[in-house]
Formats: sequence, C-alpha cells, structure tokens
Amino acid sequence: MASDVPYNLMGASGGLIVAFAFVPQLARVIRRKQSADISYAHLMVFVGGLVMFLAYYGYYELWEVFFPALLSMSFAILLLALKIRLEEFPLRPRAAVPGASVVVGDTSGDGERMANTSSDAQPLMSSW
Repeated sequence: MASDVPYNLMGASGGLIVAFAFVPQLARVIRRKQSADISYAHLMVFVGGLVMFLAYYGYYELWEVFFPALLSMSFAILLLALKIRLEEFPLRPRAAVPGASVVVGDTSGDGERMANTSSDAQPLMSSW
C-alpha cells in the first residue's frame, strides 16, 4: 500500500538512529582504549533482546527494521568484543625506541614528572 511508505521510512530511519547511537560510544572506547564504564550485563541483555527482535522481524519479513536491528546488534557485539579485549587482554606498553621523541605528559627523562605550569590548571572534580 502506498500509505505504508511513510511508516516504513519512519521504521527504517528510527532503526538506523538507534543503531548509530552506538557509534559515539565505540569511538570513545577506541580513542581512550578504556571500557570500564560499560556494563557487560547491559550489552548481553541488549544483544539477547536484539536476537529475539531479529527472529521476529525476519519471520514476519519486516526488513525495514530487520536490517537496522542487525546493524545495531553488530555495533553492540563490536563494543562487547572491544570491552573483552581491553579488560581481559590489556595492551602492553611498547618498548622504548632509541631516539624516539618524548610524549607530552611523559617523564622529562630524568625520572621526574613534568610539572603542569598552566595557570588555569584545576584539580579534577574540585566542584564536587
């Protein structure tokens, strides 16, 4: 039916928006290489629910929401895999390469921490 087109578009669009809601979290985990604030239970329950949704959507051939849900499940599984990788198999620091430049915030070379001389330096959570 022609009158179904707007609703099919809304279903597909809403599914894509929900699926891409994982992208900022994925980017943050990849950028920071840290995932302690992500819950295993949430991801497992979410993926379990999506498996049931996918079975339902596939059975009734609701492809407008099936494929966005599949994309959402892919992002959730990727986030779960990153969490497992970062927490269970943490990255080891690389060996120092002779002649490599010093990273900002690293030691000054003599074992002492470089001082923050910024005039606007504030302690974390000072307003709490």
